Amino acid sequence: MATAYALPAAGFTLLCGRIADLAGRRRMFLAGLVLLCAASLGGGLADGLGTLLAARAAQGLATAISMPAALALITTTFAEGPLRDRALGLNGAITAAGFTTGALLGGVLTELTGWRGAFLVVLSALDDAGVAVAAGVTLSVAALAVLRRGARSGGRGSASVRRGPTPPARTSG
Repeated sequence: MATAYALPAAGFTLLCGRIADLAGRRRMFLAGLVLLCAASLGGGLADGLGTLLAARAAQGLATAISMPAALALITTTFAEGPLRDRALGLNGAITAAGFTTGALLGGVLTELTGWRGAFLVVLSALDDAGVAVAAGVTLSVAALAVLRRGARSGGRGSASVRRGPTPPARTSG
């Protein structure tokens, strides 16, 4: 799962940064957020390993699209000097904190809600690009409810947690 995310995130960052320079930084930033939202929903609703891996790869591509565009937006919005330095420092701190807490809280969230919750929670965190926090939370809760109801009914075509891919084993240490 980690490689499915990391390869496109690292591999397409420079290309997507250049595309953002040509196509528009704001447009690419918003496109990355929309793709992240769609990929997270796809991962949360995945019914097989292939779908799950594709969703995770799409999340990596979304990161490659949005991260260089966000950094370029900061450097072009703030004039060179202490204010830009502060904005870049804050961006670096928030990014590092996000990756760190995401890794730590992802395990807790997975324990509480199952692996689907780790994908669907992203929807509640995106309030940029026109996706309201309340709508994301509502969508996440509704998707989990539908999945759990499908798992209980066990009917053909229902989304069953038991039939989905097995999450990767976590090791302590």
